[in-house]
Formats: sequence, structure tokens, C-alpha cells
Amino acid sequence: MNLLRQLMPLLGAATLSLIAATAHGQVTVSWPDIGSCCTNSNYGELTGPYSVTINGASADVICDDLASQFTPPISWEAEVTTPGFGTKFSSANVNPALGTGFSTAQAYDAVAYLAEEMVSGEANAGLLNWAIWDIFDYSDVNNASGYGATLAGDGLTGTVNALATNALAKGTAANLAGVTILTPTNLTSTVEQELITVNAPEASVFKIFLVDLFGIAVIAFTFRRLGASGKTQSL
Repeated sequence: MNLLRQLMPLLGAATLSLIAATAHGQVTVSWPDIGSCCTNSNYGELTGPYSVTINGASADVICDDLASQFTPPISWEAEVTTPGFGTKFSSANVNPALGTGFSTAQAYDAVAYLAEEMVSGEANAGLLNWAIWDIFDYSDVNNASGYGATLAGDGLTGTVNALATNALAKGTAANLAGVTILTPTNLTSTVEQELITVNAPEASVFKIFLVDLFGIAVIAFTFRRLGASGKTQSL
């Protein structure tokens, strides 16, 4: 029983680390001047990844929203969201030309798939960002006299549609788990840009939890061995 009392705080800490890693929260997204944040120009628009800071830490973000425009430098508050819980778009926004019957989660799976492709060194990263916009802002992407004019002039609208269709077929929940969605807290303001960040590869939360438990088991074993031998040891 004494050993159990000693281990309870450690067990609690391990459990809290598992819960905290899945919590949502509010962050501040800050954009420097346009020459510092946005250097990729593709087919008439500045495409991602863009260089910003999130709570003061440098980060690369990708925009899933073509229709909302703004001029850096600027900052806003955003929530870490998930499909169905605070994200800007729903399944109703998905380009009907790409197919029907997609859920909101499937649409974001596809966006996550494209975002991960963008940061993997793909040469056509600019077109991949256009494909993300094609999923949620299809009317603008396919408007040959508007935002999509340069894209259409280069004969690439069909290519972008094909990339988006492919992503809707291939995107999975595993892709979505590899990104973070940042939705502005005030979608009625002039700033409505929803952003995606691709998470750095790391051990899963469950694996970290298992490592914590392994450490607790080692400590317990040490205490038992010391107790059996009648020795004491300061830690």
C-alpha cells in the first residue's frame, strides 16, 4: 500500500499528459510583412507554406481559404479545431464537380492529404495549394475571369480539379491526425483565413504514455528490490 501511495502521483502525471495532448486551445497567429511571410507566387496568387509565428514560435502554415483576403502584417486569435467542432467549412462547401456525398471530415482528410504533400518536397506545391482551395472555394478557383484567371490561362484548371479529386479519394483520418487546423475565433470579422499546419513527426501520445508507465514500473521494481534487501536509497 505504501508503494501504491508513492506511485499514485506518477500515475496521475502520466494520465494528465495523455489528456493534455488532445486538448484544444486558443493561439495567436502573427504575420510579418508580406515580403517575409509570403514568397511563393503561383498562377496569380501567393501560395503556401507561409512563414508566421504561432504564440511567438516560428511556424509554416497553409491556407485552405482563397476567398478571404488580407494584407500583412496582421495578427489574429485562432482556435485549434476539428471537423464538426468549430472549423470554418462543412461538407456543403465541397466542390460538387468533384463528387457528392462527402462528409466534413472527409473534406478535411483531403485537405490534410494535400497539405502533407505540399511540405514533402513536391515540385508542384503551388498547384497543390490551388487544389486545397478547389475543395472549399471551387467557384473562385474555377472562375476564369476572377481569381482563377491565370490558372485558366495556363490551362491548369483541369489539373487542379484532378488533384482535388485524387485527394478526396486518398485522404484518410491518418492524414488529418498529422495536421492542426487553426480557425479564427471571429469568423464575422474581416479576418477569416483558416490555416493548416503540418505537424512535425513525433511519437504518438499513446507511445509517450506507455513510456511514462514503463518508467513508473522501473521505479516500482527498484523500490521493491531495495525493500527486499533492507536497504534505503535517496533519489
